[in-house]
Amino acid sequence: MVLTQLVVLLIGLGVVSFFSERAVLCSTQLAKRLKVPPLVIGVILISVGTDIPEIANSIFSSYANHGDINVGDTLGSCLTQITLVFGLAVLLGGSAIAHRKNILILGACAIAAVALAALVVLDGHLTRSDALLLILSYIILIAVSAKFTIKEIGYAKEPDLFCPKEEGYLLTTLSLVLSLIFVVVGAVLVIESAIEISTSLKLPEFFISFFVIGIGTSLPELSVELAALRQKQYGILLGDLMGSNITDATLALGIGPLLFPTIISGEVIIPFAFYVVFATLVTVALFAWREKMDRHSAIVLIAVYLSSLMLT
Repeated sequence: MVLTQLVVLLIGLGVVSFFSERAVLCSTQLAKRLKVPPLVIGVILISVGTDIPEIANSIFSSYANHGDINVGDTLGSCLTQITLVFGLAVLLGGSAIAHRKNILILGACAIAAVALAALVVLDGHLTRSDALLLILSYIILIAVSAKFTIKEIGYAKEPDLFCPKEEGYLLTTLSLVLSLIFVVVGAVLVIESAIEISTSLKLPEFFISFFVIGIGTSLPELSVELAALRQKQYGILLGDLMGSNITDATLALGIGPLLFPTIISGEVIIPFAFYVVFATLVTVALFAWREKMDRHSAIVLIAVYLSSLMLT
C-alpha cells in the first residue's frame, strides 16, 4: 500500500514538474508576443510560473481540509529553493554573481516574506484575514523588488530557456491550458498519495509535504536556475531565486486559505517555519558578503538544508 502510494506520489510530482515547466515556456512566449516588459517576465512571470505546483497544491489541499500539506509544501519549497536547489545549481552550472545592492534588496524582501509566513502559522489557523495579509504582502514585496532592481533584472536578455521556438498563437495558448490542467491533475495525485502515506506510516502530513513534496515542486526552479547560470544571466537567476521564495511564502501559502480557511498543526510547524527564516538569512548574508556563490558556498547551502532533518 505504501509503496503503491509512493509510486503515485512520484508520478504526480513528475507530472507537476514537467507540465509546470511547459506552462512557464508557453506563458513566456505569449507574454513576449503581447510585448510584456522583460522585468515582468524575469522577476514576476517566471517566479510565479515555477511556483504553479505550490499554488495548485495550496488550493486543493486547503479544499480537502489538509492545511498541513499546504504549509509543508510551501515552507519546504522555500527552504529547498534557497538552499538545496541553489546549491545544486551552482555546483552543476557554475558560480553565480550579483551586485550586493540587488542581493540585499531582493533578499530582504524574501526574508520578510518567510518571516511573515512563520508568524501567520503561529496560532494554528490560516484564516481569510491571514490569506489577505499574505497576498497583499506579495504584491508589495514584488513591487519593491521590481522597482529597486530593474537596472539589473528588468532589462536582462532572457536565456534561451525563456525563448522557446515560436509556435502559432492558438497552439501556444492551447498548450498552456493543457499544461495547467495536467498540473492540477498532478497536484491532486500528490495530495491524495501524501495523505495515504502519512496515514499508513503514522507520520504527520507536514513532514511528508515539507521534505518530499517540497523537493518535488521545486524542480522547475532547478531547471530555470541551471539555464540562467549556464548562460550567465545572473539577474534572471537572482530574480527567480528570491522571487520564487516571496511567491511561495505569501501568494502560494495564502491563496488556498483565501478560498478555504484551514486549521494547521502549529506545534509541529513552528520550528520548521523559523528554520526557513534562518536559512534564508544565511543564504542572503553569504551571497551579499561575497557577491558571488561558488562551489564552496554551494556546499554550505546544501549543509544548511540537510541540517533541517535534525528538526524531525
